[in-house]
Amino acid sequence: MARTERGSHWPWLLWALAVGGAALWWALYQTTWFTVANVRVAGNSRLATQAIIERAAVIAGSPLASVDTATIQAAVAQFPQVESVRVERGWPHTVVITVQERQPVAVARSAGRYTLVDATGTAAAPSSDSAVAGRVVIDGKPGSAAMAAAVTVLAGLPKEWKVTGLSAPTQDSVEVRLAGGVTVVFGSGAEDRKSTRLNSSHTDIS
Repeated sequence: MARTERGSHWPWLLWALAVGGAALWWALYQTTWFTVANVRVAGNSRLATQAIIERAAVIAGSPLASVDTATIQAAVAQFPQVESVRVERGWPHTVVITVQERQPVAVARSAGRYTLVDATGTAAAPSSDSAVAGRVVIDGKPGSAAMAAAVTVLAGLPKEWKVTGLSAPTQDSVEVRLAGGVTVVFGSGAEDRKSTRLNSSHTDIS
């Protein structure tokens, strides 16, 4: 008899769960309690906040639960300045977009255009005259294997070398121009990075 009484509670429990689920769905999708009211952007310095918001194309007033974070992430990641992006829901009314921008290490010069490139040789942003100042200019195409080799070579050069520029015709031929008209030609970027550090104490071409 006692077993029968305990079993009789199940229909009520299932009913309560169903009602609770329906109430939650109604609150999330059919009311203004959890709708998008604003978009917050973090982590950007060179890329304008408004440009990110426009690219994200979040619809104000839409249910926050229905926001497609993957689509927003893919859209914002198309900016060349962006290395990575994370999109989250900030309950009850906010979409939070956090970006990590590429950090420029040099300037690529190709077809008369200047482009900031990061440590992988990938384009970080179009370059202005002020951005070029103080940065090493590499003649080569951003995003190419040759540019990747060039920035690898650049990262491994001894700090005392007075570098005036680089050229990257191919990934196996990187030319480093130094003050005084000296030119050093490197092959494989990875190997030359190691050998340059090993031999820097024996080289005086600064």
